[in-house]
Amino acid sequence: MGIDIPKPSDPDEYFRIAEAAGADYLVFDAIDFLTVQYSVPAVQAYPGSFCIARLGDVQGTAVLGLRDDVPRERAVGGQPAIDFQLCPESAP
Repeated sequence: MGIDIPKPSDPDEYFRIAEAAGADYLVFDAIDFLTVQYSVPAVQAYPGSFCIARLGDVQGTAVLGLRDDVPRERAVGGQPAIDFQLCPESAP
């Protein structure tokens, strides 16, 4: 079962809603306005809180895992580009 994408402008509130709903994954679709508006800021603010569960066949799409195995740390200005790791269950 899925939930609708959380729609707060604050990344912390985004995670609170996702966690309260028991979300494990984020379907990331860079073409979709809602993803760009709400999910991208959360991913940019907390890049270490996501991993790649599956890359989509279309550029800009992926299923990202929400990592609960690491402390949530906010990115700081000037941090290098996001470098996602594979989710443990996705590793070959």
